This record gives sequence, structure tokens and C-alpha cells, in this order.
Amino acid sequence: MRLITPTILVLLLFCFQKSTAQKAIPLALKEEYKKAMRLSLSFENDSSAWLLQKVLVQLKENKQHRSTFGIQVLELHATVMERGEHNQKAAELLLEATQIAQELKEYPSQLRAQLSFALLYEKSDQHDLCANYLQNARQLIKTQDLDSLYAP
Repeated sequence: MRLITPTILVLLLFCFQKSTAQKAIPLALKEEYKKAMRLSLSFENDSSAWLLQKVLVQLKENKQHRSTFGIQVLELHATVMERGEHNQKAAELLLEATQIAQELKEYPSQLRAQLSFALLYEKSDQHDLCANYLQNARQLIKTQDLDSLYAP
């Protein structure tokens, strides 16, 4: 009887890990993301946006978009859209990235999103909203001890 209990616990733990483990992101998607990043650095925003949209669709089909990698794709896509003056789409992408980052407790990603929102509102001369997002970023820096921010 004593041997059964540890065996059941081990099996339950194994099943829990198996059910909560996320499938690995396919290498092809990571390569597409890298290509989109290179295009973005070259200010080829339309091509980069097209690739990033393709990656996002695939991530959503695989139910992998609510991940750290998904946040990175959303952030880059928002940046590319902002550069192309598609501010509404950029805001939608940032909002989604923020929601996922909050769920995953990815505080640096939350901070980047707050700063990106501030930039969007500054560009559109909505200085009160810009100030609000900068204040949110400052608060996040204090509460989460984010004294430095590194891009992924």
C-alpha cells in the first residue's frame, strides 16, 4: 500500500507536467521572425509586417501565441506598424502583448509595451495619455525592480 501512493504521486506529477508543458515553437517560425527583424532593421516595414502577420497566424493556429515568443512577435509587429503610421493596428497589437505579458508575469515586456504606448500617444499629440503611460512605466519599474531593460 505504501508503494502505491508514491507511484501515483509520480504519475500525477508526470501527467501535470505533460499537460502544462507548451509545445516547442517550430524552428521555421523562429527563422521567419528573425527574417522579419532583419527587414525591420532595414526599415522594410511592409515586408516585415507581412512576415510577422504570417508568424502570428501560425502561432495562433498552434495555440502558441500566448507565450514569451508570441509577445516578442507582437511587440515587433507593433513597432513595424507604428513606423508605417498604422497607429491603430500598433495599439491593438500592443494591447494584446500587454495582456499576455500580464498573464505570464513578463514584466520587462509589460514595460516595453507601456513605453511604446507612450510613444504612440506622443506622436498623436495626446500628451495626457502619453504622460499616463510613462507614469505606468515608472510605477512598473519601481514595483518590479526593473532598473534596466534589455530587448529580447
